[in-house]
Amino acid sequence: MANSQPTTTTAATSRDHVGRDEEVSAEERESSEREHQPGNRPVRKRKGTTRSREGCLVCRKRRVKCDETKPRCNNCARHNTDQECIWPDLSRRSAIVAIAPADPLRPALNGSISRKDSWAARSLSYFQYKSAAEFAGYFDEQFWSVNILQMAHAEPVVNQMLIALGARHEAFRSDGPVEDPEAIMLCRRADHEYVKAITMFRDHVEEHKYTRLHITLTCSALCIAFDWLRGVDAEANVHLTQGLNTLSEWMSGEVSVHGGTALDSPEGHFIRKYLKPIFITMALQTRTMPNPPKIPLTLVCAEDGNFTSFETVTDARDALVFLLAYLFPWVLSYYTTNAKVNPSLQHDVHSQLLKWERCIEDLVRRNPDMDSDPRLAILKLWHISAKLLFFGENAQSERMYDAFIDCFEAQVVLVEWLNERSDIPQCRFSVDMGAVPALYYTAVKCRNPGIRRRAIELMKRWPRREAVYDSLACAALAEEIMKIEEGLEQGNVVATEADVPGHARVKGKIWSECFRDDMGQRVNQLWVKREGDEDYSEFRIVKW
Repeated sequence: MANSQPTTTTAATSRDHVGRDEEVSAEERESSEREHQPGNRPVRKRKGTTRSREGCLVCRKRRVKCDETKPRCNNCARHNTDQECIWPDLSRRSAIVAIAPADPLRPALNGSISRKDSWAARSLSYFQYKSAAEFAGYFDEQFWSVNILQMAHAEPVVNQMLIALGARHEAFRSDGPVEDPEAIMLCRRADHEYVKAITMFRDHVEEHKYTRLHITLTCSALCIAFDWLRGVDAEANVHLTQGLNTLSEWMSGEVSVHGGTALDSPEGHFIRKYLKPIFITMALQTRTMPNPPKIPLTLVCAEDGNFTSFETVTDARDALVFLLAYLFPWVLSYYTTNAKVNPSLQHDVHSQLLKWERCIEDLVRRNPDMDSDPRLAILKLWHISAKLLFFGENAQSERMYDAFIDCFEAQVVLVEWLNERSDIPQCRFSVDMGAVPALYYTAVKCRNPGIRRRAIELMKRWPRREAVYDSLACAALAEEIMKIEEGLEQGNVVATEADVPGHARVKGKIWSECFRDDMGQRVNQLWVKREGDEDYSEFRIVKW
């Protein structure tokens, strides 16, 4: 009995297998019957192929791979189709699927501050994506779009300055002839943020004025930009004067501070390469204002015509800025304790301007593509202005300008070209010097009626502000001066510059102050002095 148990187990196992086989066979029969019923047949799958992006449209319709043989592919020839191969329009396709260039990378700003205050986040974002590019103008993109944003990520005081600037710039872009409620709200918000920024800046100056000088001077430049945006030129001059004096003391070695910023350090290189030209340009733009800040002589004496050639347009800009500083001896401060500096300024500015012109022509010859660069047009514009200023500041009569009608017309032509080729004239505000000062000078000093009116029209057509120069205000002032000189109120007719008599011409500096009246409209008070007059006239009211 013991030996018969395995046999019984084997028989049972065999019966189980037979039962399962019968069940499987039944399932297979049922599956086969379902497959052969109408509508239940499996879908035949074609062998997969890589789809051709440039194959003929007939093959695409048939969903077969095209070998792209032209004029007729092998598939169409093999199947003897009567339909001709139709090929896709590749030029149209490439235009549709072309990937747009990515926006330039920008340094990330402080995320923790963005989380704390949605208003601060909005202002920071506005500065990063709107203000930075506009403030830069034609030359200072690296400083405004990269360097400052990098500083803001690491320096809370710079970050707070950008919050205030972003809010103020957004209010400025929303500003108009009549005050807008949203602009008023943004201005109040900007002023609130600026108070906090100034407090942080003062704390920084007390602790790190010379040890972290690049932060100190950068904050000074940001304060100047903020005051220019809100139209408080007197306070901007205070920051500009302090920044120029601090920069002069540092460069002359008059201040010795333990741990101070060294001239040959990376921070010192940043100051000399970026901040020094910016501060001098800012000072030059204030020369038409009452009591403009003086440029310390030590800032320009090292640039005393030492250039022999230019490698970049920026090098040419810096050299021209230093030459412009020499054109206004009453702007330069001759006081210095450095014995190596010669305060007599034995410096032939005119010959240096000619030398600069030869160097810029050589730069263009070496780089032919540069001829269409808007920055080159701006430099030519400034160079013409420098030449006019050189002769004008030393002239005894306003009639001297009649000999330079061609130069005035060349300036207008350059600005017309810039407005067609560059997007910058469409920006509302720029810290850097651009075309508006040259147009204003042309509208005031050129007595040719046609050229003068073209300059005024250009300032009206593209309203913008460059530092202290508001194009609409300049156009309104120039129109008022034109009425005075041409006697339009008396019905005089002026056909050429010779029709404007010498005693009717406005001489020297023009003084004006801008404010808003009780109705919110912008108003300028204008004082002028005609040739031969000892004192300025009673002020005139100019609305714009």
